[in-house]
Amino acid sequence: MQPHAHTQATIDILAEAEEISRPVDRVMAYYFRNNRYIGSKDKKAIAELVYATLRQQGLIDWGLQQVGLPQNARLRVATQLVLSGDGAETHFNGERFAPRELNQKEQALFEIPQKIAHAPLYAQLNYPAWAGELLKNTFGDDIAEAMDALNQQAPTDLRLNTLRATKDEAAAALKKEGFSGERT
Repeated sequence: MQPHAHTQATIDILAEAEEISRPVDRVMAYYFRNNRYIGSKDKKAIAELVYATLRQQGLIDWGLQQVGLPQNARLRVATQLVLSGDGAETHFNGERFAPRELNQKEQALFEIPQKIAHAPLYAQLNYPAWAGELLKNTFGDDIAEAMDALNQQAPTDLRLNTLRATKDEAAAALKKEGFSGERT
């Protein structure tokens, strides 16, 4: 799959999750099951873009509101690509399997990066505005650090069946395959 096809798949997943009010991971699993041509590397790329968009949704929605655009899956993904520097214009090109080009009104989302410096704290740190007081009471001066940690991709934990292999054997096998990690 081409990167622009990943973008369209991301839009489809997020739009369906919002439309039917289902957890995104379930919608994504259903989407992948029904589109068996999507390979594992493509699934990874799509999932990364889906979760990156969700992690930044507070800032994205604030930015879309500032430029007068609706908050929908298509514009959220486009804004995520703009904010990450991935070039939304190359993904939204109207080619086969790609999202249609951004129209003149939608191109206002390219102004969002300049507006971020003036965003309220809840938008900058990507938490709901209603939770601000609770989070400030909980984390105090460390709120920025805590929210930054929560907005990162979670690490992957592996469990080991010690009847089948030792920790050292598992670590060696993972290292041989090119994976790094730490024991916990």
